[in-house]
Amino acid sequence: MFAADIGRNGSDSHQATCQPLQRVVYIKTHKTGSTTLASIFERYAYLRDLDVAVHRRSHIISKDKLFLTSMVIKVKGRKRKDFDMLVNHVRYNRRQMDIAVPHAKYISIIRHPVKQFESFFGYFEIARRLKMNASNPLEVFMSNVKVYNANDSFLWTRFRNGQLYDFGFDHKYDENLTRINEKIRELAREIDLVMINEYFDESLILLRKLMCWNYMDILYISNTVRSKSHRYPLTEGTAERIRSWNAGDIMLYNYFNKTFWKKVREYGEHFHQDLAYFRALEQSVMDDCIMKNKTDNSDIREDKFITKRNATKFCEDLLRGDVPYTRLIRKTMITRYERDVKTLING
Repeated sequence: MFAADIGRNGSDSHQATCQPLQRVVYIKTHKTGSTTLASIFERYAYLRDLDVAVHRRSHIISKDKLFLTSMVIKVKGRKRKDFDMLVNHVRYNRRQMDIAVPHAKYISIIRHPVKQFESFFGYFEIARRLKMNASNPLEVFMSNVKVYNANDSFLWTRFRNGQLYDFGFDHKYDENLTRINEKIRELAREIDLVMINEYFDESLILLRKLMCWNYMDILYISNTVRSKSHRYPLTEGTAERIRSWNAGDIMLYNYFNKTFWKKVREYGEHFHQDLAYFRALEQSVMDDCIMKNKTDNSDIREDKFITKRNATKFCEDLLRGDVPYTRLIRKTMITRYERDVKTLING
């Protein structure tokens, strides 16, 4: 199979009875595989000249504030008030997001809290930040987690129920199980698909059906694979401390893990056939596009794939990450609307 063959085969029968949807609000959670998924949405938008709600400078709309429509770029000559997609980092705020992207499908992704916590700790170099000199700083950190969190606002916002926090949950309720359950039920009503990091390909098959997209639309090359130097071993004692400290995120994960497999069952008998076909396409893309046994290590935290020297634009579009896609989409929108203004003025 080759990239050019994508979409010609496979069970695409559902596409005959539905129209592709193009309005998406993506709640981008931290260290959950969310950057790779963001790039899938951004590629879809870029190839179709869709309008994406982005920040005027950054690939992050907001780190800690709930989303407001005032946070996104205002493009000269653009008369539309709404957008087709919102996919960059910002905390969930349904009312304002509905204004920015009305009639959208709401998508997010979560990860088991123990794995997500370790990933965050390693990727953002928390041991270096806290000047910790230990063979296993994660274990030391979790043995004194309340002390560390009390003295560092960055840790406080991200290191306890960080996934719930991205969904707009207030930390003052971290130990209020009633409030946590209420938030989870709210999200269950409002989010159309909560994908699971540990079942990324399976999640994409569900996304494809929900959006009435084809296989090409959901193909991906992972944006960031954390380097071995930024990973830490997890003892059972440390894992248990993480689970206890992040009880809210555990409740969130357990709930949506159950609903995820319910959606898989509802997909129908072709699910595993479609998954196998998609994975074969993924392997074909990796063979066609990516250099073997060579990675870009310019960022010591990451091992990044490199395209082959003769790689096509298709491969380059697949490998492009969230940050360059955001810049490209912003520039393209500005250029497009400036051109429209000049055309209108010049007649």
